[in-house]
Amino acid sequence: MKKLTAITAIGISSVLWISPVSAQDVRDNRTEQNIGFSSGLIIGAVAGGPIGAILGAVTGVWLGDKVNEADKVDGLVQEIALNKEYLATLNENIALQNTQLDNANIQLAHQEAQQMKVARNKDLITGLQVDLMFRTNSVVLEPTAIQKIAPLVLMLEQFPQLELELTGHSDILGSKSGNKQVAQDRTLTVQQSFVDAGIDSARIHLVNSSNAQAVSNLEDVDGRALERRVRIRFMHSEAQASFAFK
Repeated sequence: MKKLTAITAIGISSVLWISPVSAQDVRDNRTEQNIGFSSGLIIGAVAGGPIGAILGAVTGVWLGDKVNEADKVDGLVQEIALNKEYLATLNENIALQNTQLDNANIQLAHQEAQQMKVARNKDLITGLQVDLMFRTNSVVLEPTAIQKIAPLVLMLEQFPQLELELTGHSDILGSKSGNKQVAQDRTLTVQQSFVDAGIDSARIHLVNSSNAQAVSNLEDVDGRALERRVRIRFMHSEAQASFAFK
């Protein structure tokens, strides 16, 4: 019995000497195990003598391992909670970006639809012709002609890329030079009406056809009335009309 007690005492002394070294070498990773081993050894020795000391030491090591594992689990739980919070924030950001992208796509589709509508309207307007009629040898706009100009001004304001071509005509009555002059003066009168309404004169191109296209004879009064006109034609700005007085 004395031998066993001596052996146990030696074991306790060895443990008490080794434990601090082990704790210094492996630091925090072995702290719980060392504490459990030492505590179990001492408690077991007090409670059950040498055999109790050995059993207590083994039990203390096992308990120390469990404490260490529990600490690791707590750390993992905290890390998982942080990852879940980060993931939730990331999902919110993705949802917000998707909403912004959807709104941008809607705006883009609306802009494309508007552009297509403008292009269709511009194509419909391009080539549109309006005739303003004049009395014999007159260069003064009639009230009906003035009424026709107002909506044309609105079209030019809505579509800045559009321009006008004004072609002056006359009937066969009078001299060639006189018909040429009256046709020119009629186009200038119409041009000035658009300028007075706010349209840049650079967007208005003048052409003098005089009586070159007149086909009515002297007896055809109605036909000659239709030949005393200024024809207004819309065109794209790319198409340059000549300022020609033939």
